[in-house]
Amino acid sequence: MDRFNSTLVFTSGLIALFVLPGCSNHPVKTETAALHPIDIKEWRVPWDQTRPRDPYVDQQHRVWFVGQSGDYIAVLKSELGQFHQFKLDSGTGPHNLIVDKQGQVWYAGNRAAHIGKLDPVTGNVTKYPMPDPKATDPHTLFLARIGISGLPCNKEISWGISIWTPGRFS
Repeated sequence: MDRFNSTLVFTSGLIALFVLPGCSNHPVKTETAALHPIDIKEWRVPWDQTRPRDPYVDQQHRVWFVGQSGDYIAVLKSELGQFHQFKLDSGTGPHNLIVDKQGQVWYAGNRAAHIGKLDPVTGNVTKYPMPDPKATDPHTLFLARIGISGLPCNKEISWGISIWTPGRFS
């Protein structure tokens, strides 16, 4: 299958997965929620001018995010209001992150052509270079229930599909 057709098939699959379920004639069971005021709490990221972005809440209710221009991954323990920063190599430019079921933090090294995995217990980072030299700017990672992640790269407008298990990226 050539690159265009595989991209088209993948894109069509995404459309079917995310758009079509809400566009059917099947009745959808909904619950009416009572309107209750909610409290919204905000925390100021302690690192100025670092472009914090793309928060991700893990199974322990911690809020993970990247500092794209600050080259870091950070976590907020919201119940305590405490931030912790994990520095990445200068020029990494992390675009987003996801946290797998084992608590490993995966990020897209947007300006450094790699996918990285942070072990938050040890602080160790493992880098996985992009397999295609044209894919220089991995952009957005996401997890699906079956362990498939998507990875668009802006410069080539291409998608990579990777099936991975904990500790292995292929």
